[in-house]
Formats: sequence, C-alpha cells, structure tokens
Amino acid sequence: MAEIKRDKTEEQMEEPVEIPRVGYSGKDEVLKEQVVHYEKGTRRILIFTVVGLLLGWFSYCYYGADFFPLKVILAVPYKLSECLHQALHEEGMYRIAGLGIFGRDAFFPQAPYVSVFAEYGMPALFGGAIYGSLAYFTGDKRIFTLAGYVRFGCAWAAVISVCTVALFSMNSLQVRRNNCLTDLSGLFVIGDFGGRGFYADYWEAEGDRLKEAFYEGIGPEEVGAGIREPEQEQELDLIFGSHGEGAMLAWIHPEKGYLVTDQGKVYQMTDAFMKLYRECLEGWL
Repeated sequence: MAEIKRDKTEEQMEEPVEIPRVGYSGKDEVLKEQVVHYEKGTRRILIFTVVGLLLGWFSYCYYGADFFPLKVILAVPYKLSECLHQALHEEGMYRIAGLGIFGRDAFFPQAPYVSVFAEYGMPALFGGAIYGSLAYFTGDKRIFTLAGYVRFGCAWAAVISVCTVALFSMNSLQVRRNNCLTDLSGLFVIGDFGGRGFYADYWEAEGDRLKEAFYEGIGPEEVGAGIREPEQEQELDLIFGSHGEGAMLAWIHPEKGYLVTDQGKVYQMTDAFMKLYRECLEGWL
C-alpha cells in the first residue's frame, strides 16, 4: 500500500500545471486607452489626495480667509474633524484650558502634543479623503467603479479610525500620569493681575528647586475631598514631562495647602512647595 501511494504522488508531481488563458476579443486601441486612463486617473487621485492633505493641515486658517470659496474649501476638513471630536469627547474634556501658556482652545488640554496632531493631523486626513474622493468620482467610470471607491473609502475610514483611537489612547495615558502628578516640570501661578512661572527647561536652577519642593519627602499625599473649600481655591497650571508632554489646570488652596486635579483627586502638598507657591503669588494679588 505504501508503494502504491508513493507511485500516485510521483505521478501527480509529474503532471504538467495548466495555466488558464483568458482571451481578449476587443480592439488593442480600446485596451491601450483604458490603460492610459487608469494611469492618468491614478495620478490625479494621488495628486488630489496630497493636495487635500496639505489643505487639511492648514485648514485652521479658514478663520482668517476673506475669499469665500477658499474659506469653504479650507473649512470642510477642519469642521469634519471638529464634529468628530465633539461627538466623541466626554463632557468637559473639550474646553478651554487655564490661563498662562495653555490659554487657548484645545482638543486634548492635558496632552498638548496630542492636541496639536488632533488640530492639524486629523483635518489633514479628512482633507486627503475628501479631495481624493473628488478625483475618484471625476475619473473614468468604466475604470474607477463604485465598487473600487468602496474599497478606497473603507481604507480612508480605517486610517481615520485608527488615528482617532490612537489619539484618545495617548491622551488617556497622559491624563492618568497628570493626575498622579508624575514628572512635574513646570507651573504657572495665576493671580488677579498677572502670574509667574517655573519651567525646568528654561531656568534649570528654578526647575530643580521646583521639583525638590514638589517631591520633598514622600511628596504629595492623596487625601479625601472633604477638606475642600472651593470658594477659596485658586487656579494653577501644571506642566509635566521633560518636553511639556502633559498639562493640567488644577486648583490649589493657599492656606490649607491642598491641590485638586482636574479629575477631582485631592493631594496635600509639601510645606516646601507651598512656601514656593506663596512666593510666586506675592505681588500678583
């Protein structure tokens, strides 16, 4: 039996492989024309997509555009991105951050770099998808079919979805780090008539003093929210990471010495930090 099986296998291996042939009964000129149209249409889609990416990246400029058609062209990708974020953000996340260097609209106030990509990168992706689609629909319908566009559109939808998930994941990670007061690198004290900041990247001596005071001993201790007196609390901008990867608008009680994060965690601060904070506060109230 083993010999019979081996013989059948050898016979199968010796059998020639037949490749099916597909005939073409049309004219060579028609086939050549279709190939030319396909190449031109593909180049046009690529060019429109690249232009759409650039227009989307600079779509925030629609605010200052006076020429209405240009304003519309620029506004579409930005507004689509904005609607996406407004639909997905939790209540209170999409807001204006505090005063100081973060006093501006931000998609992710706690993660400045993530917010920058959300403001510029996501509209760029929407721009590429929109204007690439425009080129697709204006192509030869015999070549660029609806079924082909479905694949094209699904590819863009997948890219935008993956980037959106990545943005929210990176922001969530940074929010957790911020609320644990990890790797503080700067602060901006806000008073009635101005403010003062300590930033490790710019003034090394002050930055070292800030970190030593902030993490003195066992550092900030989390306590219960029962000690809060909201009417006596003052705003305080905190910066985290060696390159400002994190930012948070917090509240601090100058007398009781506790700090409240924007997620509601309450920390009792060190005496050294409160002394430094009061020094910053002097002259600005």
